Amino acid sequence: ATDPDWKESDAPAPAALNLKDLLPFEVVKTSNLSWALDPTSLKIVGDGLVRYVAVARSTSGALNALYEAINCSNGEVKTYARIVSKEAEVAGKAWVVVADPKWISMYDAPSKHALALAKQGVCTGNTAAQNVNEIVTSLKKTTRVFKDKSAP
Repeated sequence: ATDPDWKESDAPAPAALNLKDLLPFEVVKTSNLSWALDPTSLKIVGDGLVRYVAVARSTSGALNALYEAINCSNGEVKTYARIVSKEAEVAGKAWVVVADPKWISMYDAPSKHALALAKQGVCTGNTAAQNVNEIVTSLKKTTRVFKDKSAP
């Protein structure tokens, strides 16, 4: 049941995009996108949300970063800001804030990355993970590859 008195806490601005030590996670095996999470961006906030930065890289070198929150209790995701760029040009790019961010069902969202994250450790059932280390450990349990176009 949804708490009628629940109020989302203010989302702080995202930190500068960090492409070091990304944690890969699998969304769709057949996709030409590879996904990873910036573990330094993970925050579990008092209102039950898990905020994070996810990075998608395409085989053509396009890079998308999404600053989002997952609400485990009702299966929803919200995107606060994004960076869309060619990977070579991502340094110093500013986040573009979403004008009117809305909660949408992770099941209905065009991209299933938030649902994949929820199932791979962000949520335990319909509750946020106990702590950030629990999420990181869970994501590390399965070996995934974040495609690097410069790799042979």
